[in-house]
Amino acid sequence: MLPESNMTFKELTDWYLDLKTIKKLKSHTRIKQALDNFHQTFSNMIMGNIKPVYLENYQEDREGRGRAPATIDMEISIAKTMIIKAFDNDMVDGRVLKAFRSVKRKLKKGSNARKRTLAFDEYIRLINEAPQHLRAAIIIAFNTGVRTGEIRLLKWSYIDR
Repeated sequence: MLPESNMTFKELTDWYLDLKTIKKLKSHTRIKQALDNFHQTFSNMIMGNIKPVYLENYQEDREGRGRAPATIDMEISIAKTMIIKAFDNDMVDGRVLKAFRSVKRKLKKGSNARKRTLAFDEYIRLINEAPQHLRAAIIIAFNTGVRTGEIRLLKWSYIDR
């Protein structure tokens, strides 16, 4: 009898999220969110019954709900990482891993590039209408190109006047 013959996606997810190495990751919350999205479709499904076509349907459903291709790919990637970990620990066999590896990415290379540049008058209007606590971050982002996550991590000691 194969290990996944009676294990559901939810049971595997509970095992994975309870691992100490996963719990200590900074991205633990994001991993949990992505797997929770999978639960809407796969929660009670037996692991051995998950087929590539089900994953492709999941991708289409998520896209139909307005999710970006990059978000969908990230969710599939997180689930695939969990499956690889389970495979390495003899909890699922290669058929389950094969299903996740065979799914194609939604996002094509280079298609996630930003195509719009903010005009200067739009920038001024944005600064004037933004709440006070966001103005400094917007000014830094516009003038340096620093990403939002990097701006949040800035400290005064990093600033060279």
